[in-house]
Amino acid sequence: MSFRLETERLIIRHFRLEDLDELYDIESDPKVHEFIEQNPILSKDEMHLVLERNIKENRIYEWGRWAVVSKETGILIGVAGIVYHKVGYDNRKNYYNLGYRFNSRYWGQGFASEAVKCILGYAFMELQISEIMATTMIENVQSISILKNIGFKEDSLYDWQGKPSIWFIIKRTDFILSL
Repeated sequence: MSFRLETERLIIRHFRLEDLDELYDIESDPKVHEFIEQNPILSKDEMHLVLERNIKENRIYEWGRWAVVSKETGILIGVAGIVYHKVGYDNRKNYYNLGYRFNSRYWGQGFASEAVKCILGYAFMELQISEIMATTMIENVQSISILKNIGFKEDSLYDWQGKPSIWFIIKRTDFILSL
């Protein structure tokens, strides 16, 4: 199954084995992992296993985590997408969760917002998902700003391993009305 979304500056596509080095640059960076639940990847062997799992999941599901590539350079600059959770953070059940992370060299350039808007359009218009959740630690003011600017609303607070965190939600109808 071929998958490709495009924005003015980005291509969002399935992962490939050739993405290993650029994905490792993102996933091994402690700055990228400061506000997410996963620790940085410590080796390219570990990254290879994660990449193979992502490739396999991309073949099975219409949703997933995808490679975000700069049209200008062809470089993989981020990871973004939606994943369905039967049971997830804070014991929340049966929801789609938006996630994104970008190489820290590309922060502050609007790439996350651009990718997320495109992914939400796909999720709501093509997949007909009714609502999407996102979560972040309260300290992550940049991510909170991105989510709010796109139209996510605060849903509830919770504790992630001693770190105050917040759930956000966006409904399909609200997203469509914002277009």
